[in-house]
Order: sequence, then C-alpha cells, then structure tokens
Amino acid sequence: MAAELSPERTPLKWTGRPAYAARWVAKNVVAAGLARRCQVQLAYAIGVARPVSIRVDTFGTGTVADEVLEKAVRKTFDLRPTAIIRDLGLQSPFTGSWPPMATWAGRTWGSCGRKPTGQSS
Repeated sequence: MAAELSPERTPLKWTGRPAYAARWVAKNVVAAGLARRCQVQLAYAIGVARPVSIRVDTFGTGTVADEVLEKAVRKTFDLRPTAIIRDLGLQSPFTGSWPPMATWAGRTWGSCGRKPTGQSS
C-alpha cells in the first residue's frame, strides 16, 4: 500500500493509515539497528481492531530473524486504528501547502530531475 500524500489521499482517510503505520514501524526497526532495510506489511479485517497479519521482511539484513521481529512489532507497537491516529498525529486535516512532489509536474521534476516547464533553475 503506497503512502503517497496527495489531496485525494489524506492522512484522515483509513486507507492511508496502515501505510503510514507500516512505514513508521519499518523506520523504527532500522533506527534501532535491527536491520539495514525493512519492509512491513499490515493486513486488517473489517470489524477487527488489530491487524490480522503483520509481516516483516528485512531482505536478509536483519540482526535477528524476521519472525522474531514480527513478534516484537506485535508486542511493541499498538497498531489499532485509534492508536495509529493518536501516535502519528493524524487527528487534524492537513492544512499546509502540498509539496511539489504531490503534483503531477512535481512528480516528474522530483523523480526525473527535470524542472517543470516555465521554471528556472
């Protein structure tokens, strides 16, 4: 699930919340020195507060087995929807200006190194 911010996909919509949480968990695994690379997948079911599945993949860079990390993630992080909203500060709508990466021209500029038409260096 992509965690891209755009006007159509704000942090207040449920579909984006697990993506933000998964990225948050993965960044913490790497910051703690438990892996050099980490990807976290979360799966939710309607009517179930906690994820029905948590998968951690360190691509072979982990200092412990991925299964051990999965258990640690379950124990350490509260991944219920209300906790994600609270812990990641997603209570209020985003009211600032969108970064250039949020527009089509900005994506082209940001990913390919080209400036949008009419913009000087």
